[in-house]
Amino acid sequence: MIYVGKSPYRVSLLGGGSDLDWFVNKEKFGVCLGYSLDQYSYSVLNVLPTISKKGIIEYSTREEYKNAAEIVHPIVREALLYFKIPDFIELKTFGFASGGSGLGGSSSFLLSLISALSNAFNFELSKDEIIEKACFLEIHKMAKPIGKQDQYLCASKGFNSFTFFDK
Repeated sequence: MIYVGKSPYRVSLLGGGSDLDWFVNKEKFGVCLGYSLDQYSYSVLNVLPTISKKGIIEYSTREEYKNAAEIVHPIVREALLYFKIPDFIELKTFGFASGGSGLGGSSSFLLSLISALSNAFNFELSKDEIIEKACFLEIHKMAKPIGKQDQYLCASKGFNSFTFFDK
């Protein structure tokens, strides 16, 4: 069975930096304002049969893996390890914006990947849980110097404002 996850790209209008953990901790809140685009990042996933000897990841290059820890693509590797995916998968990704494009490309991709994994392996994650797991993976696990606006704006259709509070 084929599982497809998709997430829009985003444009941030206001709040860059005020969504970073250190800023929210210091100021007790942060705000972002932006909107999602009508362009998407797609993750198309197939769970391979148990007799398979390797998995396949295709993005701008092709990787074959026998252990998720050896996957070169950091987002795919960390997502598969975090969710403890026991089976080999075949994953193909599509989208026009990559990480560093200013459109939330890496966050959009990660959200689409988590959505596809959630459907394929019956995690039954809500939209908010997918967003929070994407934030955790990118910000804490991969130590990317980003805030939460990327994930929240990518996962929310239309024009939105989010306030982040110190916990």
